[in-house]
Amino acid sequence: MTRPDAVMPPMVPFLSAGFARLTPNLRGAVWMIASAVCFTVMTVLVKRLAGYSPPLQLFFSQLAVVIGLTPTLIRKPGVLGSGQLMLLFGRAMTAVAGVLLSYYSFQELPLADANALSFTRALWMAPLGVVLLGERVGPGRAAALIAGFIGVLVVVNPSAQTEVGWPHAAAIGSALLFALTVVSIKLLAKQHGTFSLLCWSSILGFLLSIPPAILVWTWPTPGDAALFVVMGAASVGAQACYIKGMTCGNSVALAPLDYLRLIFAVIIGVCFFNEVPTLSMVAGGALIIVSTVSITLWEARTRSGHP
Repeated sequence: MTRPDAVMPPMVPFLSAGFARLTPNLRGAVWMIASAVCFTVMTVLVKRLAGYSPPLQLFFSQLAVVIGLTPTLIRKPGVLGSGQLMLLFGRAMTAVAGVLLSYYSFQELPLADANALSFTRALWMAPLGVVLLGERVGPGRAAALIAGFIGVLVVVNPSAQTEVGWPHAAAIGSALLFALTVVSIKLLAKQHGTFSLLCWSSILGFLLSIPPAILVWTWPTPGDAALFVVMGAASVGAQACYIKGMTCGNSVALAPLDYLRLIFAVIIGVCFFNEVPTLSMVAGGALIIVSTVSITLWEARTRSGHP
């Protein structure tokens, strides 16, 4: 199995020495912040390149990633592994559908709203864990789930004058599909390491994006092509930094740092897209975050034997 530290290239020596002296949680925090920055860059580019449909955005960004991975795969072809191919393919199909819905929601919704709804992934993982892994949901966890989904209703705010439609449904649907891919990692981790899963996800994602991309094909300008390269790198960077961060320190302590994405989204939305967050987004987003943090703490207590 590939070690988690194989995901990211070594840092320059003068930074590496100081970084190594940090506590595990501080190192993990740095990786989590880097993940939030990468994710924000990716979503900003999704919105900036909204003239291209989601299938084209996925195709061009994944193409850039596959090209970047090719030298490593040529040198070390065994890194992919060969087990659980059907499960890998099913996970890739789910991930592609989730990405397409996610890109659509980020194109159509304010960045802050789309980010807030994306955090419902943690809420969906509980019922999926019950159905697919036979996990149990206690009263405390159930209450947190209900509070989280109430937060979703507050963000969507169907009673307001703003239109509620497919973009909101796409954001929630993508969170459900991403939750399914996370649950599948528990089944794949026995035979595949972090780098292997990233490679399979990128390669299969690229191949599966070809048919829908052909249907809406448009050649990108040279400038947009460069942005797609950055977008693909940011996408992989967000995943790799997140995984690295969670393996460096205590996952319960570090998980809340992922919510920096919402703060970054609000700042970018206000500064560059004139998207002023609404009161319902702030209130609903806070409720979603509190509920998902509560679920994380509950799961940690359960694993440690404290109900």
